[in-house]
Amino acid sequence: MVRVNRKWVAPAAVLLAGLGSMARAADPAVSIELSTAEQVGEACLLSFVAQSDHAQDIGQAVYETVLFDAKGQVARLTLLDFQDLPAGRMRVRQFQFPYACDAISRVLINGATTCTGGADLPEAACSRGITLTVAVDKIAASGGYMMACVGDRIIAAPFAILGSIGVLMQLPNVHRFLDTHGVDFELLKAGEYKRSLTVFGENSEADRVRMQKEIDDTHELFKDFVSEHRPQLDIGNVATGEHWYGRRALAVALCDELRTSDDYLLEASGEADLYELVYTTKKPITRKLTAALGNVSDALLRRRVTMAI
Repeated sequence: MVRVNRKWVAPAAVLLAGLGSMARAADPAVSIELSTAEQVGEACLLSFVAQSDHAQDIGQAVYETVLFDAKGQVARLTLLDFQDLPAGRMRVRQFQFPYACDAISRVLINGATTCTGGADLPEAACSRGITLTVAVDKIAASGGYMMACVGDRIIAAPFAILGSIGVLMQLPNVHRFLDTHGVDFELLKAGEYKRSLTVFGENSEADRVRMQKEIDDTHELFKDFVSEHRPQLDIGNVATGEHWYGRRALAVALCDELRTSDDYLLEASGEADLYELVYTTKKPITRKLTAALGNVSDALLRRRVTMAI
């Protein structure tokens, strides 16, 4: 469980939010309080007070954190490493950001990305208490359902596709074609099971048995993962590789409610602020050049069309 003391601080009006709105005081928790925001030159130094109520020491706690500017727009998405949090002891951690303090309106902690400790440390000790709702409007099948099932609740549109808890492996084999055309294929390996089925070589029955064993083992791991996060599922009934549409998925407990993400967000907007996070990635120079050349080509084409008219 994680508790956060929400507090307006000077000199910047900074609100720390996101962890622990559903935490119960009786539960072991990590509490994080934004203590001060101090202007240091052109940077803002944020000081946090953190304390773990768990009986075991936390070796490292890293939190995904969002800074909002004065207009309420996302200024930075970053990771804050609170390092070790000994059981029952207070720690002060400071982080410096290249902004004026009065330009930061809110600090939002999304959750823990890293939480390490001893074997007795509860799972998700650094972020338990955060409720995660997963919305499926189109497809959460196979690996998609593996991602969705970690949510505390899954809502799905009536015709969303869920399930497909299975494992598939297929590949062609061109050994006979190569043999007919006099092409030899050489394969060297170290380790008895380094290679099972192959595209170019001749596959034996032992190879097929070995590959099937690997597929079955992967399926068992898949089922164990889903069962751990959604114990209400009859895993033997749904882990057949089949998929279900929303209404039928609800009947077999693959989701908890029939609802679109728009409906969910619209209702949530009545009591919470909604923020849209947009991720931009740095484009490689080749893509920039291709885009530039494309723009030049489009401009020349439009010019020729205009002249022709």
